[in-house]
Amino acid sequence: MISKPPFRKIIPDGIEERWATVHGHRMRYLFGGSGPPLLLVHGLMGFSFSWSENLAVFAQHFTVYAPDLLNVGYSDRCNVDPSLQATAAEVVDFMDAVGLSAADVIGTSYGGTVAMMLAAIAPSRVQRLILVAPAHCGSEGVRWQSRLFSTRTGAIIAQSLYLAPAVIHGYFIKRMYAVPSRALPGTVKEYAAAIRIPGTITPLVKLMCCWNQNFKALAEAMPKIADTPVLIIWGDKDVVVPVTTMNELVAHFQNPSTAIIKTAGHLPYEELPEEFNLAVLDFLLIKVPHVREANVGNEMS
Repeated sequence: MISKPPFRKIIPDGIEERWATVHGHRMRYLFGGSGPPLLLVHGLMGFSFSWSENLAVFAQHFTVYAPDLLNVGYSDRCNVDPSLQATAAEVVDFMDAVGLSAADVIGTSYGGTVAMMLAAIAPSRVQRLILVAPAHCGSEGVRWQSRLFSTRTGAIIAQSLYLAPAVIHGYFIKRMYAVPSRALPGTVKEYAAAIRIPGTITPLVKLMCCWNQNFKALAEAMPKIADTPVLIIWGDKDVVVPVTTMNELVAHFQNPSTAIIKTAGHLPYEELPEEFNLAVLDFLLIKVPHVREANVGNEMS
């Protein structure tokens, strides 16, 4: 008899849902474990649910904090500055709100971009960085999304995404997997439910309007984080932020470690969580700078 795949839980076993006040607004976050603090920053239109297959594993070694940033997930929708520096400052304010003086920080996709800016504006708050296919200066020429959604027509189209059926959301979510069938039951349902909360799309449009300026700001900030201990993780089938841009990002750091997750797309922590969790814990617990190819074991050149 073939067993059914596990259903993704919005709050994993052993993890608590908590709330903090940031800029006068309620910010939801997931919390659990014990040990050194580990802060996880989700990507664009993601939320703490993104880490559903990782938090319980990391909580065996660390105290984990996974916020829903303002305007996404189940945090408040509000009018906040969409600039990259302001979003990084929002993370600092969250850390202050939960009494977190410093932490190791994992950031994925645009959350990785935020994590890099966080390390630049508040270096004492970031001990080590783990960047998962982050949008970076070498990957962001001029994306068609930023051109489209910064126009009046694009804004109207974006607002229609709020009303789109789950099957449409499912198409875009599963496009970020190399093998869409790896998406666990509940994946599309939970992401779509959060996107449909009123007030979610307008902040995204505002972010698209300042997308290019944000990456100009990141380019100026990168020299400030060159000596930060970092692990850079990529899925080798990523079509959102191509792995071919990885070396350009690696070159910004003095002593980076890297891990390639074979046959994974843009969300390796969801698609192949065991391989992802192993790569992260190998870096954080063993603390040996190295270049590693997850799931194969051969060193990369």
